[in-house]
Amino acid sequence: MIEKFLSRFKIKKRIISMATLLIALSTVFASLLLIDNWSKKTEMENLHSLTGFTPFISNVIHEMQKERGALAGFISSNGGA
Repeated sequence: MIEKFLSRFKIKKRIISMATLLIALSTVFASLLLIDNWSKKTEMENLHSLTGFTPFISNVIHEMQKERGALAGFISSNGGA
């Protein structure tokens, strides 16, 4: 079926149409890769902005643990210093 269709055209037109098809498919594939990489870049930027809070949260948790330890010592000593 395809052979009958292609046999109607001269070799020059066949080569040009095949080259055009390959270029079109390559362009579509490259566009899909570009879109995928762009979305990954956006996700990484969002993740980077969120990781900026990590040291702050870590310090807050550390201070809370220190307070918890001090309170446990205070309670175990029945309120004595």
